[in-house]
Amino acid sequence: MINYPWPKFDNQQRLNEVKSFFNNISSEYDKIDERSYWAFSNIVLWEILKKKILDTFIDKKTVTVLEAGVGTARWLIKILEYLPQSSGVGIDISPEMLQIANQNLADKNLFNRASIILDDIEKLECIYARHFDLVTCLYNVIGFNINPELAIQKLCGNLQSKGTLVLVLPNLYHAVYFSIQNHRLREVERIRSTYSVKYNDQNPEILLFTPKLIRNILEDNGFNNIEIMGFPISIYPTYRGSSILSLADSKSWHQLINSEVQFCLEHEAAARGKHLIVVARR
Repeated sequence: MINYPWPKFDNQQRLNEVKSFFNNISSEYDKIDERSYWAFSNIVLWEILKKKILDTFIDKKTVTVLEAGVGTARWLIKILEYLPQSSGVGIDISPEMLQIANQNLADKNLFNRASIILDDIEKLECIYARHFDLVTCLYNVIGFNINPELAIQKLCGNLQSKGTLVLVLPNLYHAVYFSIQNHRLREVERIRSTYSVKYNDQNPEILLFTPKLIRNILEDNGFNNIEIMGFPISIYPTYRGSSILSLADSKSWHQLINSEVQFCLEHEAAARGKHLIVVARR
């Protein structure tokens, strides 16, 4: 493995901290769409996922999906509903999240098409021996790991030879902007020296990526077809950004979404995104 710049953790302490964080927010997690910024962000991400990934599977007779960091299964459910020929497995380290995930799958009558497993990405062995057509790891899940490179290697090991890997990663350049905006100037040096950030004193440290860094990792894992985009790139989770969305009427809301999606699909805008979206195929 290449010696990447992320900090070294006490493994058990880091695992306990992250698990406790997600256990504590599990009961409120699915209410995130009640906040205008996150509703906007999720719609944009879903449109990108459909255009760049899911629509390529529509004509396949069967599609197998692994979602790492499945949480409450909200994204796995959306994928299963969009691709009725698909089946899925979701893994997560948070028992409380998975309890809600099982209930959500039951509410949607999807138990016969999905399995939920308590597991750690970095300890993940091959499930069904490289069985999956699509492996996803969305939002900041990889950034909460101990060793992101190892986590990505484990995900690649569960991917079919012609499968698709989708990662949504925390963007280092946005972390600089957001830390300065929130008057956390001491974080800028942390970001520069260890590619990590704490957005507040209560949440776990998040490990960060640049487009070049994730491209290098994926190339080392045998990928030669790599797309890197960013999202959102025009509206961020600030008071001003949330106010713009809260005050927008229905027509303006749809205009903002449509323009945001089109800009996000432009690769040269990737480094401006709050998150990086990575689509990799061998």
